[in-house]
Amino acid sequence: MLCAVLGMTARPVPLTETGGIPAGIPAEGIFSAVTERTRAVILCNPNNPSGAYLTLDEVRHFAEVLPRHVLLIVDEAYVEFVDDPGYRDSHELALERENVVVARTFSKAHGLAGLRCGYGIASARISDYAERVRFPVSVNLAAQVAATASMLAEEKVRERARFVVRERARLQRAFGESGLDFIPSQGNFVMVRFGAEEFERSGILVREGAALGYPGWSRVTVGDSGENDRVVEAVGAALSTGKNA
Repeated sequence: MLCAVLGMTARPVPLTETGGIPAGIPAEGIFSAVTERTRAVILCNPNNPSGAYLTLDEVRHFAEVLPRHVLLIVDEAYVEFVDDPGYRDSHELALERENVVVARTFSKAHGLAGLRCGYGIASARISDYAERVRFPVSVNLAAQVAATASMLAEEKVRERARFVVRERARLQRAFGESGLDFIPSQGNFVMVRFGAEEFERSGILVREGAALGYPGWSRVTVGDSGENDRVVEAVGAALSTGKNA
């Protein structure tokens, strides 16, 4: 949408697949999509909608092989939900290299989605350019106050993230025990091969996989314990009646 507004052309790169199941972030595929007209690459890490990720070494290599005039924007909106010890965030890389920007948000683990507040980590040169084009009223005062308070409540944010990680694991276990294909996720959601219409029959709204390029799949956001119970029950009910066969 942003590309359309700014008169640019987006070139989405699909996830890699294993046995017909979308799985990893295609680093080589993204690089091969770069042309002499490319000005920026956006790498969602962990990825949305799969929940997969690239290691810091892979991100670093990616930044090194990109042409110097191409900006690498690493979107780490879901970084607080990562529990895989193999993952390391990219903030140090952003401070080392002038062609790397890390984007973070208060909309996920911090729980401030409606206030539309986030921040970036970048070199002084990139920060200077960003400041030149920043909208004068880009973040309102209420959002600034809420974001500041949230940053000071570090343990509450960590506990919220730990809860999501535990509940995410519970959903993934339930999907696996039901024989459903799913993508092991490092985000606050799980992609599962289960039709959105089946969830809707139980009064549950999920993101339809078809809208994300994966028909027959659903992206299920991790909710509170009661909401997650309903997801598990909906799957069990549908499979017991053979509706999802």
